[in-house]
Amino acid sequence: MPPKARQIRIDQRGALAEMQALETRSDEELEREQKYKSAALAILGARAAERYDAKAARGYYQRAIAAARPQERMQIRRMADASLALAERRPDDLKVAVERLGQEAPTG
Repeated sequence: MPPKARQIRIDQRGALAEMQALETRSDEELEREQKYKSAALAILGARAAERYDAKAARGYYQRAIAAARPQERMQIRRMADASLALAERRPDDLKVAVERLGQEAPTG
């Protein structure tokens, strides 16, 4: 009889909680983040988009996509599309991008 396979426990709850904790950090702390670098850069990109700074937002999202694992890249790319549409004040593109994320599009 073959030996028993090792059981590997994956704890995604901890990563999710840590990513939510990243949102409360300052921009300088997010720049220094190493373990969850792609999430930190995506948060910085979203903050730049809220300030309507499209150039900075695009730079943060490019770095976030480069730092992300392949499984995370599509979601970050979709977040970037929505944020850049917001930053560049393109309401039609924003509506489409937000719907792709699975959220309700903003009105008014």
